[in-house]
Amino acid sequence: VPGIYAALCSDVYSAERAVKSNNANIMTMGAQTTGPIIAREMVKTYLEADWEPGTRSEPKVQAYVDYAKKHEA
Repeated sequence: VPGIYAALCSDVYSAERAVKSNNANIMTMGAQTTGPIIAREMVKTYLEADWEPGTRSEPKVQAYVDYAKKHEA
């Protein structure tokens, strides 16, 4: 789906970095590998995080945005 950038998160740190470093707008997690308490903390952290433009991750993010635009149907 154009414009959708998903990240597989396995812990609170990866949920935070999914947004801050990767500008992900969808968070996924394993139903069989993530317990309900950790899942709640991951979602809370993900929703509270903000993209940090201007960091060393920005060129990586721009590369996949550009790729997606170039290959839109």
